[in-house]
Amino acid sequence: MPEASKAYANWEILQDADADITVQFNASYPIDSYTYKARIVKDYSGTAFTFGDAGSIDYIEIDQTDRTAAPSDGGGQVYGVISKSGSGTATPVITVKLYAIQTKDFPASFSGKWDLLEKTGAGVYTRQTQGEVNIDNSAAARF
Repeated sequence: MPEASKAYANWEILQDADADITVQFNASYPIDSYTYKARIVKDYSGTAFTFGDAGSIDYIEIDQTDRTAAPSDGGGQVYGVISKSGSGTATPVITVKLYAIQTKDFPASFSGKWDLLEKTGAGVYTRQTQGEVNIDNSAAARF
């Protein structure tokens, strides 16, 4: 995936189940030179949505710190984890993950957007991937 081009990936998430999406970069892309975060929103206008016990939030953010419990971050919740593999190889990959304890809190039939953002050492963010997020309802809640 060239840095200057847009990449799209839609993320189908099963409610009450672990969910992840992988983004593969071009061979030898230096993913270890950057930090990453992902953000899930209802829409690009920043419309708030209800998210489990957190109530009304503006976004869900996922970064490189593994979180099974979510601290509040202003208008959002910080969850999940982003991991890297294969830096400097033929298949560098970023994996964005949410846990079942988090996916259960999405509203039924939630439809939204997501971005994968790459931050340089100078603090500049580049959107590497974007797409839609769709939640597939669970027939029965996990206990």
